[in-house]
Amino acid sequence: MVSPAAFSGCSGGFSARDAGDRGGLCRSWGFSSLPFGGASEAVGTDIERLRLEAGETVARALQLPLRLAYHDILRQEIPSGWQGYFHLAILRDVIEHLEDTELALRRIKSLLQPGGFLLVVFPPYPSPFGGHQHLSRSPWGKVPYLHLLPDKIFSQLLGAETSQENSEVFRLRAIKLSVPKFLRAVRRVGLSLKAERHYLLRPALWYRVGLPFLPIIPLTPFVRLWPDLLQYFCTEAGLPASKAFR
Repeated sequence: MVSPAAFSGCSGGFSARDAGDRGGLCRSWGFSSLPFGGASEAVGTDIERLRLEAGETVARALQLPLRLAYHDILRQEIPSGWQGYFHLAILRDVIEHLEDTELALRRIKSLLQPGGFLLVVFPPYPSPFGGHQHLSRSPWGKVPYLHLLPDKIFSQLLGAETSQENSEVFRLRAIKLSVPKFLRAVRRVGLSLKAERHYLLRPALWYRVGLPFLPIIPLTPFVRLWPDLLQYFCTEAGLPASKAFR
């Protein structure tokens, strides 16, 4: 049993639902050997109040030990009551949306107890839909690797950058979080990488839609040999790191 746990970027019911079964969720990413048990207490944060409200509704319905709070990890200091309090922090499909990867990791690190774990899962930017072009209403958003086209062509196909559905797509285009870029930030903030998992198909899809037969194809051995090349085929990277004991 892990107590307590924190996660950032609550996607409504998904985060609320899995707060009580972090061990199962982490095992779905292939980290059964790491000490990720179910959380007896969980705190979730987001910058979207509608998502927080949806999460609270689901948490009440499922009687989960979950508290949700509005917090912007890049623009707000970590509350004193959270500092050094959590054994486990999870960022699922969050880190690629944050402009300053190193600052985000530094602040998340301050949440952890000595020896605590951080699990980060994200789609590398070079991957088929790493640019999140599927968020756009344009039919071109369904085309894999569209985000790797030159700026001018990409903008012409996807439409106005200022439109609500495209603004996040163009913002991620500026961030372009790759696995090597993430690992450099991990080293700079003093976290210790404990494992790596890379998948051709995303375990998150299995968890979201409940399809146990979905073939989750690991790419980790190949990514270690050709890290730059395999990012183009790796739709999800799972990277747990830990905070050193004092």
